[in-house]
Amino acid sequence: MDIVKLSVLTALSILFGFLSGCGESQTEMSKTRKVVLRLAHHEGSVRNFKSNSNLTQGIGTELIKLFRATEAFQSDHLELTEALDTTLTDLATNKVSLNIPLDTSVKLFAYRFSGELTELQLQASGNTPLSFGKSNNFSIKEDTESLTVTLTITANGTQGLMVVSYNGQTSDQGATSRFTIALKTQPKHEVTVPVSSDFSGVILSASNLAFTPLNWSTPQTVTITGINNVSVSVSQNYPLILGTLLSEDGDYSGMDPDDLTFQHKILIKPVLQEISTVLSPSNDRTPSYTFSSSKAGTISYAGSCSSDNTSASSDNNTVTFNALADGDYNNCSITVTDPAGNTSDNLSVRAFSIDTTKPVLSEVMAVSPPTNDITSSYTFSASESGSIQFGGSCSSGNTSAQADNNTVTFNALSDGSRAHPIPFADRSAGRTSSRTFHRSRSDRQPMDGHRL
Repeated sequence: MDIVKLSVLTALSILFGFLSGCGESQTEMSKTRKVVLRLAHHEGSVRNFKSNSNLTQGIGTELIKLFRATEAFQSDHLELTEALDTTLTDLATNKVSLNIPLDTSVKLFAYRFSGELTELQLQASGNTPLSFGKSNNFSIKEDTESLTVTLTITANGTQGLMVVSYNGQTSDQGATSRFTIALKTQPKHEVTVPVSSDFSGVILSASNLAFTPLNWSTPQTVTITGINNVSVSVSQNYPLILGTLLSEDGDYSGMDPDDLTFQHKILIKPVLQEISTVLSPSNDRTPSYTFSSSKAGTISYAGSCSSDNTSASSDNNTVTFNALADGDYNNCSITVTDPAGNTSDNLSVRAFSIDTTKPVLSEVMAVSPPTNDITSSYTFSASESGSIQFGGSCSSGNTSAQADNNTVTFNALSDGSRAHPIPFADRSAGRTSSRTFHRSRSDRQPMDGHRL
């Protein structure tokens, strides 16, 4: 039995060892040795903990062809017609059997496929290898006892990420985007793709994607969900960062793929709510009004009200209306437009009245002098409704007046002759009028002089 001692090189290598001499054949043209070779698939930097230490994951068929050293390599094995021998690797045992001519410079070509194929099936077109390679030139003699053959395998294609699809728009209303990627070629070891974004308006469904020699061509998807973040106030583009690839595969390790660009739309409009109304009726021509807004923005006014306050914060906002004339106001409204151009629904200002004119009082019926009625009545007219206040020595339980004649009954009075003002305040605080009435001395003696 011939044994070949193998060395390990840094390239992806298939190294051979003679397991047994299976016989010799002699022809007029050449003499060959039929040998069974064990193929050790590995890399010089391989470590035992690698999941694909023998580099056969995802490989269903490995075709080995033997050629003279002068044969040019072809990526399509069907274009090669001068093979000295052809066989399939037994991937369960990593063995191949070849008839190798003696004293002849030869080399090996290898073609690796994902599916499990027969030699007959490989003669048909349409079978694309995942990877392929060729060995260094070598020869064997009758007395060859040791030999190293390095078969360097390369991927069929250019390594990299392939963006299968992506939809590039999210929104603060929760609209989602997705992107789907896969590897362009089969890796020798697992490849991790870091995924991140420094944009605070979205969240990602995954922070990395892992592709192995088994699933490298299966597209994987990341979902990007928009969120309502008050710190993001305008629609904008943002990058989805595909980080530097991590892998024990030297072809993929350190590769920095291009980032993807997405668009985020701000669609949620501000929400307004009334906090405090205008006091009504009011004698203040420049009343204040407080409302809250869910978003910052520009304030607009409609109806009969206006203000120089045009900036709203995402909080409570107090605005002061420009000077208003006396009258009723029931058509004032406020809107807020955020920096993205979204305008809130109208916030109707609760109806209010401005009244800066004080009421006018006139005496209609005075207390008749003299009188022996210690709870005399007094009638006056008012130009506006409002509350009655009493001054001097008079008081009454009648405290409400209407815009008409009003009769009040005084609380019990003592004898005497007095003049008493009646202060009157209309329904707008702060404007009062007064009216003075006279009462003659009370005389509780009967008219005929008899005592009561």
